[in-house]
Amino acid sequence: MKKFIVLAVIVLLCVASWAGATYFVGANVQSRYTGLIDQYGHFGPFTLTTQSYDKGFLESRAQTVVEIRVPQSPSEDGQENAEDAVSFVFEHTFRHGPLPLGASGQQTGGPALALVETRLVSFSADEEDFEKLLAEIPALAEPFAFSKIALDGSVRSRVTIPAFENQSEGNLVRWGGFTLESQAGPDMKTLMGTFDMPKMELIMADGRLTWNGISGRFDLAETLPMLYVGTSQASFGVMDMSFIDKQSGQLKTMQMKGFEVASDSSVDGTLVRYEQTLEFGGVTVEGETFGPGVLEIEMNNLDGEALSSFQGQVQDLYRDSDSFNPEELVGRMLPLYLQLFQNLAAGNPELTIRKLHFATPQGDVDGRVRVKLDGNAGAAAGNPAALLQSLDAEADLSVAESLARSLAKDTIRQNLMGARERGDFPPYSDEEIANLVEQQVDGQIDGLLAQNFLVSDGANLKASATFSNGELVLNGTLLPLFQGQ
Repeated sequence: MKKFIVLAVIVLLCVASWAGATYFVGANVQSRYTGLIDQYGHFGPFTLTTQSYDKGFLESRAQTVVEIRVPQSPSEDGQENAEDAVSFVFEHTFRHGPLPLGASGQQTGGPALALVETRLVSFSADEEDFEKLLAEIPALAEPFAFSKIALDGSVRSRVTIPAFENQSEGNLVRWGGFTLESQAGPDMKTLMGTFDMPKMELIMADGRLTWNGISGRFDLAETLPMLYVGTSQASFGVMDMSFIDKQSGQLKTMQMKGFEVASDSSVDGTLVRYEQTLEFGGVTVEGETFGPGVLEIEMNNLDGEALSSFQGQVQDLYRDSDSFNPEELVGRMLPLYLQLFQNLAAGNPELTIRKLHFATPQGDVDGRVRVKLDGNAGAAAGNPAALLQSLDAEADLSVAESLARSLAKDTIRQNLMGARERGDFPPYSDEEIANLVEQQVDGQIDGLLAQNFLVSDGANLKASATFSNGELVLNGTLLPLFQGQ
């Protein structure tokens, strides 16, 4: 009998402990939810507010309203219209434990403090339109986001928007869905994850678009407030477009090949290093292919504290802004950018374009650039003289002569054609204008070569320049920056 009483007491204590822990976790889940809404509830055109929070013992529910304000174009009388607001209501279901086994079937297994499910329950259109949308795409009514708050406070999330097909007003949309898997460490100090949108297809009466989607990954860590460094990569799939030209009535085609973006950043003390590589597969328009292209960028000696402070100032600006007027925001952002430039200049920042290459049917473009600011020389955005004295730069550029001539011809031809239409130029025939174009292009290129602004190297035109101590040297010749020097 005594053993039974002892076991009963132990069980009761365990139940009481679990109940107390459950109540404690539930209160902390609510506190964390409201804290995130307070922190990120207002950012530019996005506003997040809590519509309701019903706290229960094992399960709580909350509804979050996400409002997006879109500025409208001016009316016909020139008066600026009010902003148009689009709102969505999301419902969150919090199952707070502790949950020793977590949940299965949603990739959120394992011990957890709480599990969260999120789904869309309404949007700003009327109820009838919302019900119609759910009837056409039933998957939107199901929970699409699942999160697990682990025992150490980290959060693992999975967002899944299923694939769907929708036909409306003669247009057919096929979407391959979207998946985002992420993991945030305690206090959001680390962020890592992957995302994938397999495919999208749009079929219309006068055209078709097929895109093989986008995928990528990221692995970032916060080194200073709101300053994350690490690696990220994104791959943009092939995009095919075909459409009926309204003027000629002929079918036009275009294909954009793959596009890769890879970034890598790190911090040494308080100085940030950043590298980015962009690889463009090319674009084919009516049988002509432009590309491939490569751009490699490196930045060094970026003041991390200045970047962190700038991020905080931008967030405060958006949070305190009552209007999302682009012109007003630009006016308020400009002083912040000027101050950021001033702060970054003090750390001797350096920008290097290590590689620039782009192929065209008329020839290739290649180049490299290095720019460095000497903070000890007093670089200031508002003081051009001091800025020039603090600037140290060098650049090399090579352009196929056939490409340079083609670009110059297009520009001159358009100018002459426009002048003829306006009556500012004699009514020459197209053939006569073509001859004038050839003469002007020859004269311009010969003049640039004669003045040593360009150097001929086989089939290419090249230029090499350095700038240091306020002096510009182009192709080995010192050039005065101001008249009279």
